[in-house]
Amino acid sequence: MYHLYADEIGHTSYHTSNRPNHRYLSVTGVIIDEAAEKGLQDRFDAFRSELVGHTPERPMVLHRSEMGGKKGLGRVLTARGNRAEFEDAFIEFLTQAEITVITVTLDRVGFYYKHEGWTGEPYEMCAYNMFERYCLFLHHRKAQGKVTVEGRNPTEDDKFKAGFQSLCDSGNRFMGSARIRRLLGHTPIAVAGKHEDIMGVQIADFLCQPLLEASIKRFRGKGGTDDFNKRMMHAVWPKLYKSRIGRINGAGLVWRP
Repeated sequence: MYHLYADEIGHTSYHTSNRPNHRYLSVTGVIIDEAAEKGLQDRFDAFRSELVGHTPERPMVLHRSEMGGKKGLGRVLTARGNRAEFEDAFIEFLTQAEITVITVTLDRVGFYYKHEGWTGEPYEMCAYNMFERYCLFLHHRKAQGKVTVEGRNPTEDDKFKAGFQSLCDSGNRFMGSARIRRLLGHTPIAVAGKHEDIMGVQIADFLCQPLLEASIKRFRGKGGTDDFNKRMMHAVWPKLYKSRIGRINGAGLVWRP
């Protein structure tokens, strides 16, 4: 059994502009084999305990957006003066982690130009594309899977679930709905709160930004990043999902122009 943990970055509405925070929507999924999850969890807890004071009674939930702030993770790292040490430990954790990663990025400007009559929901489409690749991953391993996504609000959560349901109901060009239902079972998507201590969701949260930046660089030849994001991208690049012929484009990195 595999578990896909997903998070997103960018605006989920259909409105767009050339500003990057309006133009792009990116969903990143981290796939973990449940057989390896406990060992991965132990390593995750160990470096959190050492560097940011995590305990089961008072968990430290990691959010990338807090790194430079004055609350949560940012506050703790500032107080302890060990941000560089934390970054090194997180990179080492990612490098050793037994995970597979899929990122789906929507470039609204390019997509609306190419698909002039499209009136769908961007978040639902990204979720659908994510689940397509997840089903192929499961099919090639003759395994089943389940899904947990970090929640935003009930409306956006329903859009993500709709992408899942659409694939289950209709199938796609790769496989029919009956096979997809066998792969994904009948368990509904679990929605995790932002303050729930769920390792896979926290990994996906940290990877959203560097993999969005890597996708823009790869498919548009533009953009830069900070050193930590760049190091995370390099650590996780070998773990991107590959097609049966070894391709990353369209498999682990999906770009929707």
